[in-house]
Amino acid sequence: MDENCFEVGTDSEKQAVAADLQQDSNSMPVREVSFPQWQDRVSIADQHAALLSPLEDDSRRFGILVHDLMAHILTPDDIDPVLANYCRQHHLDDGQIQSIVQRIHSAVAQYPQLFQKGLRVLCEQPLAVDGQVLRPDRIVFAPDAVYVVDYKTGAQTPEAQQRYQQQVDTYAAALRRMGYSPVHTAIIYL
Repeated sequence: MDENCFEVGTDSEKQAVAADLQQDSNSMPVREVSFPQWQDRVSIADQHAALLSPLEDDSRRFGILVHDLMAHILTPDDIDPVLANYCRQHHLDDGQIQSIVQRIHSAVAQYPQLFQKGLRVLCEQPLAVDGQVLRPDRIVFAPDAVYVVDYKTGAQTPEAQQRYQQQVDTYAAALRRMGYSPVHTAIIYL
């Protein structure tokens, strides 16, 4: 068999393929296979790379941190252990985290129906609807309703509020198309 022939299978299969190749006048041996450098086509973003910048100076980092924390807080009892673990893992000191602690406690107190024990909660889970993938920050399945929640850490301008409301309304419409009713929305600023 030609040394430039790529072979797969058992020895008996290889012999049959070799015989077929010799009989096939249209076959052409492959002399070289080249692939473009995958590194030039693939970009890998690490959300934790943003954690290297100072927290108080980086609104993007603050937003990533808050969303990451809130994805792990299902009930008020989760707040302190989640924050303590996060601080240990990401080497944050008490001064850096105090503002976040106050904001999270305030949000959970303001929306107690979204943080009750015993509720089914999905955080950062994709919804595939009509060929579109949506990713609400939190979906809460309460006995009487479904709540879709989006966390925001930016400015509360009227223009931003309108955009944010359209975003959660899109999530709510997707859940309604999936058969859930009633569906309520909440935008929580942290």
